Amino acid sequence: MLRKRKGSASGDRNGNAWKGSGNHWGSQPDLILIRNRGDPEKGKGKNMKRKVCAMLMTVLMTASMCMPVFAEGANTVPVVTTNADEETGHAEETDSLEEINSLEKTGNLEDAGSWYYGAGWEFQYSGAENSAVSAEDGKVKVTVDYSADMDKDYSKMAISDWNDDGIQFESVTKITLDFCYDETKMTGGGFKMAVNSDALNVNDTILDLEKAETVDGIKKLPVILECDEANGTVNGITFCLIGVNTDYKGDIWLDNIRFISEEQKPASDVKVWDFEDDTVQGWHFDNSWATDSYHGATEDVCSVEDGKLKVNMDYSGDVDNGWVQPAISVSPEGGIDFSGSAMLGFELYFEKDAMTTGNITIKGVAGDVLKDQMSGIKNMETEDLGNGLVKAVINFEIDSAAANKETPDKLMILMVGNNTDYKGALYFDNIRLYTPVVEDVYVDAAEKAETETNISGNGSALTVNGNSYDYANKIALADPDADAATKALYQYLKAIGQSDAALYGHMEDTVLKAGASDLSDSDTKDITGSLAAINGLDCGGLFSGFVSKYNARYPGQEQLPDTTEGNIKAAALLSNEAVREGAVMTLSCHMPNFAFAVEKDSTAAKTYDRYDYSSADSYHLKGDCMNQILPGGAYNPQFTAFLDLVAEYAEQVDGPVLFRPFHENTGSWFWWGKAFCDAETYKSVFKYTVEYLRDIKDVHNLLYVYGPGSEATTMQEYEERYPGDEFVDMVGFDTYDDKASADENYSFMKNFETVVKLTDQFAKEHNKLFAVTETGITNSAMKKTGNERPEWFTEILDIITKPEYDCAYYMVWSNYDSKSNYYTPFVVSKAEDGILHGHELMDGFLRFYNNEKSIFAADQEQVINGEKPASPSVNQWGATGYITTPTAGKRILSATDITAQLSEGTTDVHFAVSNGTKEIKLVTDVDGRTATARLTDEILSQLGEAANGKIILYQQDKKLAEITAIFNIGEKEPDPYMVDDFESYFGMDSMLNRVWATNKASGSTIVLNLTNKEGEAQDGYAMKFTYKESSEGWAGATINKNVDWSDCNALQFWTIPDGKQQKTVIQIQANHTCYEVYLNLYDDYNLRGGKPTLVTIPFSEFCQRDTAGNPKGGLVNDCGQVTSFGLWVNAVDNEYFEGDTVEGSIWYDNITAIRTDSETAVFADPE
Repeated sequence: MLRKRKGSASGDRNGNAWKGSGNHWGSQPDLILIRNRGDPEKGKGKNMKRKVCAMLMTVLMTASMCMPVFAEGANTVPVVTTNADEETGHAEETDSLEEINSLEKTGNLEDAGSWYYGAGWEFQYSGAENSAVSAEDGKVKVTVDYSADMDKDYSKMAISDWNDDGIQFESVTKITLDFCYDETKMTGGGFKMAVNSDALNVNDTILDLEKAETVDGIKKLPVILECDEANGTVNGITFCLIGVNTDYKGDIWLDNIRFISEEQKPASDVKVWDFEDDTVQGWHFDNSWATDSYHGATEDVCSVEDGKLKVNMDYSGDVDNGWVQPAISVSPEGGIDFSGSAMLGFELYFEKDAMTTGNITIKGVAGDVLKDQMSGIKNMETEDLGNGLVKAVINFEIDSAAANKETPDKLMILMVGNNTDYKGALYFDNIRLYTPVVEDVYVDAAEKAETETNISGNGSALTVNGNSYDYANKIALADPDADAATKALYQYLKAIGQSDAALYGHMEDTVLKAGASDLSDSDTKDITGSLAAINGLDCGGLFSGFVSKYNARYPGQEQLPDTTEGNIKAAALLSNEAVREGAVMTLSCHMPNFAFAVEKDSTAAKTYDRYDYSSADSYHLKGDCMNQILPGGAYNPQFTAFLDLVAEYAEQVDGPVLFRPFHENTGSWFWWGKAFCDAETYKSVFKYTVEYLRDIKDVHNLLYVYGPGSEATTMQEYEERYPGDEFVDMVGFDTYDDKASADENYSFMKNFETVVKLTDQFAKEHNKLFAVTETGITNSAMKKTGNERPEWFTEILDIITKPEYDCAYYMVWSNYDSKSNYYTPFVVSKAEDGILHGHELMDGFLRFYNNEKSIFAADQEQVINGEKPASPSVNQWGATGYITTPTAGKRILSATDITAQLSEGTTDVHFAVSNGTKEIKLVTDVDGRTATARLTDEILSQLGEAANGKIILYQQDKKLAEITAIFNIGEKEPDPYMVDDFESYFGMDSMLNRVWATNKASGSTIVLNLTNKEGEAQDGYAMKFTYKESSEGWAGATINKNVDWSDCNALQFWTIPDGKQQKTVIQIQANHTCYEVYLNLYDDYNLRGGKPTLVTIPFSEFCQRDTAGNPKGGLVNDCGQVTSFGLWVNAVDNEYFEGDTVEGSIWYDNITAIRTDSETAVFADPE
């Protein structure tokens, strides 16, 4: 899983832009006149109409208790309510403006009599002359026309209301309404809504149309518009409807508009640092976590300015570091008592123009009191103060149980630089510990934990719910010398796969929580009474933080030292606790990028202490690490030192561990991903990892798991990077549900089962265990309230336990906190009668737990820790080997040494080289497990020029390994402006696909081919991009580039569009920022389906995909630091779909950076 910054909304993996915008306000007149539409006679009475409307609003708000007077104990009062008959309660329906205006005592706000078109509010909106406001079926009907504005990501129109006498608001905090629309009136895009008045304002709020339900053929979306507490008198109020790249033309309706007021109680402050005395009040700059990784000034950094703590920061020397951790801290005498508070809150001010790239993550640290909460400033709700500063309000929850147990010596606020160049001041104010009054969104569980699962075992068979499954008496393991417990676990998981049940897994089940920490150490156990059957840990951060967790959990025991060795021991001790309760441990590795590990002590006794890995993030994609960590590579010592840490952990665990290194390798978001090494190199690194732990470190309690993403659609595709049967015990895949909706177009479960079927088939053909190694509802889709799939966990279970599949388990990701970063429900309190109070999905999860097909730790404890199966015979593998130097695809122009790693006892091996027509055997030496040979100049001369060369490792006549090589063909002088002209691949698709890395959604396909057919290329060869996608599908390809385009201002390429009007994305990564342009938003592009087209796109047209509002123009400044280029197609469900899918082909050629005089995108016939 993408791990460290899991909760950040930073875009997806494929070129999707998450559209947003800042506040774009048009001119705002002091008095908005009614704009006449329709019958010209109606305009004559507009002054009378305003008086009637004013009287109507005043009577309404008084008669319906809309003046916000609160009865004792009341929480909310609807400021306006629907028009209803007093006796029947049925809403009256009115159709004409005149009729509505006559309803002085029973009318309602959503009737259009008091609403009119908001002239003067238009911004980039071309449809004013076709717009109108009227009444229909008791709703406000608004006729809009965005048909000419689809290329605009911010096209605003408005409707308004005016009341001469004014409307009084007290403590209004939200507006609710129903937004209804006709989805046939648009082909793409969406909407935002904003509200503006003197006392009440709502910033741009995205309307999530995917959550709309169909009612009588019309889409209906309940909308909640949050606002700061509004008090005061309002005369005019305006609702702005902002089109976001949409061509909607037709009617929309607003209904059930309500202003909601919530009783506010003052927060109780316990401790405040307000800096009003012009002193730093004990706060100072703290570099203890950043050490040498932060290169800004560390002296005289903090001061007080204008009653705020000013911290001068300079990350300009750390722009290549994804996680550098300077901080401010305070250490009052006697420590800090958090026990009387629920929140840590403060105001953060940052300089608007001090950062051109990256992000700064704010994180609070105080022992275990603040858990792992963090937030990036780009992802916060902010307010532009207009003086160069931007303000954010940050709140972190305090863990009450931890606060009652410990009094931390120090409170730190980390200012983590994420590839940022921020250089300027950060200001902090009103840092306080307090207890707010908050709305209780949690529920009481109605279900009880009463499992129906029954598991037992003896030496020969496993019995699951009354059915018996024989243990395998002959197995094949990656480690034939695995210990007895590891063999037994393999037998157990194989039998579980054959049963009609499956294990439930949860990452970091016993070390991270969203729920109350004064219950148990596990959210799963809080709900069910049992731990998850599979308990995951990750060692990417060298188990950092485990000592503090262990010491806090056992304060009366001897405290472990906070060292890497201590953290390893703490992780193992916590693992052993879970094992005793019946859990099986699995270990993943978000490994640091070893290219950025810095030597710090070459004489340290522990090899992992010789390097500083703090700057070596798993998301750091530079450094060519994967091609340099095998023996002889520049980063092999750093890599093996890290593996020594893995071995030390495994040796201390009282049981077997499912070890899953280099996961999700079929994507390109980690440095070991598809874009950063070819398949053979990936396989060799995986093999070397197994051999190092098994044969060098003598670790024999690991089962090795291969866990790619969910992209594969064929057996061949799944096998492309599979390391081989000799090195893998279990296969799986990772996939996440980012919708979890009840919408009729919801497709996750269908796509999920497709991948289950494929992976199950692969596992059976290769005699491997099978599991869903990661899944879950993403933290953006699992909400505190309003979840639409309460039985999601059971839905997954029902699929993987079908008789045709042999899936042993599925595992969901970690719960970091209760705000938004969790993947399972959780408990916040437990009543004396045992009733659980917590997340609304508890009941669905309890039904999942009670299902006899689900297995938790308590269900299997007696089997895991009891009588073991009879020891099986274990297959002994034959000779294996893999080539370590040179790396695959290398150009060999002079004499070169070739080396390979061999399995123990392998003899009679030799290398050979081939140019595609002849093969030459090389003289080969074997020393233990290493084979070497020399590819001489003489042999190179015999090979001649060969683009399709090969280096082969044989044992006698058996081929052990083979990699590609290019002989005697030098690389042509690179053109820094040319992305690709597709002429350097010699017409070979295999070479093209080694350079262009593809990625796609589950169920989608992408094929890249070279073509030189007449009409399919501008000249020579072109690339044909063929895709097939479902309605939520996407696919794309990227190529790495490290070039300076600062003397260019546009991108130009030759293409043949397919005319399918899918979201066609051109992507440029520059200065750590993702820039994108969407060709389908240009009418000139859509009209050229099937026609060769020369496209010129100014850099100014590219938007920032991951920045709120998706502003344009940044690439103009960042084009000097281009690092990669991508082509993507994201599905748009339109008339070109055939059944559930759309497919097409787009041709590209001569993609290059140029300089142009054009300020707009140009789509022209090639000369």
